[in-house]
Parts: sequence; structure tokens; C-alpha cells
Amino acid sequence: MVGIYIYIDELIDDVLTPISKRIELFDDETISITSSIQNFNDLGKIFTDYSKSFTVPASAVNNKIFSYWYENAVSDGFDQRKKYFGRIEIDDIPFRFGKFQLEKADKKDNMVESYTINFTGNLTQLKDRFKDDKLNSLDYSSLNFDYTSAKVSEILNGLSVLSNTIAFPLIASNRRYECGTGSASDITTVSGRIDARELFPAIPVYKIFEFIESRYGLTFSGVFLESLIFTKLWLYLKNAEKFTVKNEPVQLDIFNATSTSIFNLTTNELFFKFGNPTVNPLAGRRWRAFLIISPSDATIPYTLSVYDNGILYQTYENQLGQITFTIFDKIITQEAPVNGDWITHRFTFFVSSNLPFTFSSRFQVGKDEDYFPNPPFGLFEANNITPVSQSTTSNLNIQNYVPDITVESFVIGIIKAHNLMIIPLSDTSFEFIPMDAYFQRGKYLDITKYCSTESEQISKPRIYKSIKFAFEKSENIINNSFRGLFNRDYGDLDFTNENISSTEVYEVKLPFEDIMYERYIPPITDTEVTNFVTATLWNKDQQAYTPKPVLMYLNNRVPLRIDGTNTAIKYVFGGVTFDQLSYRLFTNEIEIAGTDTAFLYGFNFSDEVGVVNSENAFPKGLYDTYYANYVE
Repeated sequence: MVGIYIYIDELIDDVLTPISKRIELFDDETISITSSIQNFNDLGKIFTDYSKSFTVPASAVNNKIFSYWYENAVSDGFDQRKKYFGRIEIDDIPFRFGKFQLEKADKKDNMVESYTINFTGNLTQLKDRFKDDKLNSLDYSSLNFDYTSAKVSEILNGLSVLSNTIAFPLIASNRRYECGTGSASDITTVSGRIDARELFPAIPVYKIFEFIESRYGLTFSGVFLESLIFTKLWLYLKNAEKFTVKNEPVQLDIFNATSTSIFNLTTNELFFKFGNPTVNPLAGRRWRAFLIISPSDATIPYTLSVYDNGILYQTYENQLGQITFTIFDKIITQEAPVNGDWITHRFTFFVSSNLPFTFSSRFQVGKDEDYFPNPPFGLFEANNITPVSQSTTSNLNIQNYVPDITVESFVIGIIKAHNLMIIPLSDTSFEFIPMDAYFQRGKYLDITKYCSTESEQISKPRIYKSIKFAFEKSENIINNSFRGLFNRDYGDLDFTNENISSTEVYEVKLPFEDIMYERYIPPITDTEVTNFVTATLWNKDQQAYTPKPVLMYLNNRVPLRIDGTNTAIKYVFGGVTFDQLSYRLFTNEIEIAGTDTAFLYGFNFSDEVGVVNSENAFPKGLYDTYYANYVE
């Protein structure tokens, strides 16, 4: 027996509470549910369930559930624009959870005879939650830290608690890092030391998943999320050509406003709206607002960010010295009303600086009292704020360096790379599991006695002309050289069978860039060798560029050795210098079991030559690890 339940909000003790309602079915109605394993083009279809539309009778019970759905004037009726959470049961056992949506109703003789509804599995909820949100919209504040030479040194050597969630990979943008050459770029010499303030940070992917869970009220689980291949995977936070210090912003404190009619001293907001001042004393036909920032050190660049109702309104970057910022200067005809009224602007202000500094701020705000277009205008002197002294912090704001990619694209990229299934466990809980492991969970069932062989249809298998596994095209100078030498992109896998007439292509493309790393061998003698692994984010013109999002593996701390001798890497942070005998090795390959190359994996689709161990070591690529059994 099939049971369908839908949750409808009811007002109980003045609180809207979802109540389960069972939908009555026709005795002869067939409900067909299709389970789709994978569709990489749509997060809502990677693993979900959907039904063909089916009809239910317009019984008294169902009429009450779908009450007034066709009456726009009724505010508390069934809303056909929404999807309602529910479930399908078979013999009182839950079969699938998802959402129902009403598609239409059939009427005869002015009476509703039936309703047509549709069911969609839970994973569509995941896509609905993410919407078009960018990855940099998540809350990374727990990763912010005091950006000082001492803290950066701790993070670089990998010995502090901070090192678990923050790293500075030795990847160059301003120049190429050399090792053992004795040149001006040799990182073991004073002249070639690394300026730690030119290094971009990186954070673990598992932390990003935690932030996604927190932001959207989700729970992710699965053995894959606990594996080293996932927990050692990091996202390189490079969203600009060169690194610029962007510290955690400080909100302006409006604690001594003489007028609270347009200033909220609790939330530190400046608020006002357009309108007729004779009707609303707080409204005006024209508004002007100025903010004066006076820093203690005119040589330190700072940024002013202005938000209106929590949404970024304006940003003034790299400002120097005292400046009067025009925050708002509009007349009533320059703004459209919403639902017959003008919105209330609620401005908040944040200041950040490249280095900590002290600054003061004050406002000048005024409005036109009379009707537009010919009113007298003057600033409300009563609303002028005497200077407020504040100081910026040295906390590095990690959010400012997150690459430009949506949350959905990022999650899909991880799923595609590892050929994962997402299994909905509930409306908010999802399990991540590789495809091979998913199939291994299954078991053979003999259903011969339930099958009829009176008629059969045998179709040919789906055959592809070619298979393509690709990353975003890299601008990197070494990647460009590889492309020219081998007529393919590094890390990609492309095979075409010319003997097949089919034109279909099986394609998996990641939203990530696969940069090439190099193990530096200085050209001093034929025998001198180092174990220094780095990358240089230059384009073919040897200019710094902004890559697509880059994922890399952390291979723990490695002592820097030149000809078998431990050698120090030299750093400078401001006026502070320090040496370190080891570095945290980041590359696109990872050793799961020490130096055993049988457990060497690479974040490439193809099995490329390894850069860490030796030229004869071929890390097992993503295709061999996650796709070979599935595709072949």
C-alpha cells in the first residue's frame, strides 16, 4: 500500500507548525518513480528521485489540503508557487523523502475533479539552498588570525594550532623562487629571501564543507569525507595577481550621535528614507550624507566598505589620508518606491587597513525639508558627529581571498573529481560516497519469478565516440609549454575511437585549474640536487595572473635539502627576518602510505609523471582511482 504525506503549516499557539497530511489516492492510480544516479550538469540531478505527474481525487480531504490554491486573493491557502516537504511510504515504511508541487487541477461542471501533483527527491533541496551564492559569501571569520611575523612564521613551519587550518604555500607570483643557485632569487640567500607578505593563503576543503553545513543548516557524512584524499585537500586562496594585505574590518562606532532620529546607537546604523516630510517628519525629498575619515598615519592605505540593509553598497579601496566620502546624495525622483513606499536605507560602515592604524570619523547628514524641486537645503548641524577614535586590527580577513566561484560549482567540482554519489538521508542530511563504494553496497536479487518474458525489448548499449576529462584551461607558463610539446593539456584525459559511428561524448569538466609544479634542480653542477618543490603563477609573458580555483594536497613538513645537506629558507616580514629548515610541501600529488608509490595519488585525470618522488613515479590519477571501473 502506497501512502503519500505532505506537510502543511498550521497556526498552533500562534506558531506556524508543519503538520503531516495524508493525500488520498485513486484506487487505480499508478505512481511511477525514477531514480537518477548521475547527471553532473545539475546538482539537483546527481542523485535524486522524481515522479511523473500523477493525479489524486478532489476528495474532501484533498480539497482541504489544496484549499483555495487558485485564488490569488486568499493569503492563507495552498501556495502553488511553493514546493511542500513530504514523503512516500510503502506499507507504512518510508520510501523516499522530498517535496511535492501542485501542477494543475481539472474541473468539470465548475467542480474540481482531480489534482495533478509532482514529487521531487531531496537533493533538489541542496541546489535550492545554494542558489547563486558565491563561495566567498560564507563565514570564514573563525580562520582570521593576527597577521604578524610571529604568527606567519608559526604557520609556515606547520607547528602551531593555526597550521591545521591555514597555510602559506611557497608558490610565487612576483618572481620565480630558486633554490641553491646563489642568484638574487635564491630563497636560501639574504638577497633572495621570501617576503612572507607576498604569499597567498590556503585553507582545507573540509573546513569549507563545514562552513557550508553551518551556513545552510546541513549535515554531510560519509567515509570519503574522512579519507586522507579529502582531508589533505586544500584550496589555494588566490583571487588577484599579487597579494595585498586585507585585514579584518572594524565597524564604525557611532556612540555619541546627538540625534537618534537617523542614527541607531545600538546597531551603529545611519537610517533614513524618502517621502513627504509634512506627513513623515523623518522623511525628506532629498538626502545627503557625508563621512569624514581622518587616519593617524596618512601613509597606510585603508578601505571603507559601506553596506545598505546588509548588502554591499559601495567600496572605497586604497585610500590615503583624510577624506570626505559622499555616502549618499540623491533626490526623490532618483529612487523608485517599492510597494507604494520608499525603502528605509540602513547604512553601516567598516574600515580595514593594510597595517593597524588609529583613525577618527564623523558624519554630516542633512535633508530637504520642503517639497521638491525648489526647497532650501542645509545640513542638520544637530546630526554632526564629533570625531570617534578607533583602531583597526592586524587580523587577516581570509574571506577577502576566496576565489570567485559559486558554492554549487565548488561542491559539484568535488563531486565530479571523485565520482561521488550524494545520498539524501533526510531533508538536510547527505552522505558522500564514491561510485565504486556505492555499487559495492548492493546485493544480487533473483527476481526471475516476478518477470514476464512474453515480450522483450533489447536495446544496444550507449556508446560514446570519445571520453573527455578536463580541467579549466591554465594560463601557467609551464602548462603552456606542456601544451605545445604534447598537444594536450596537463592533467586532462581525452580518448577518441575513430572506429565508432556514434558522435556522443562523455565529458567531465572541473571548475578548477591544474597548475604544474616543478622540483627545482639548480644548474650549478651536474650532481647538485634539491628537494624543493614550487610553482610559479606566471603566464606565457612571465606576468603574474589570477588562476581559476586551484586545489592542492598538503604533504606535511619537508626539510629543505641541497646535496643532502639541510638548508634554511630565509624569510622577511616587514622589518623582521627569520629562517626555517623545513617547509610545508604542497603539490597536486599525495603520499597516502609514506614512500610506497603504490599509494601515490595525483589530482590529475591522467597519470602524469610525479614531481615529488622521482621521474619514474606515476601517481594514480583521478580517472584510474574513481572512474576506470565505472566507465570501462
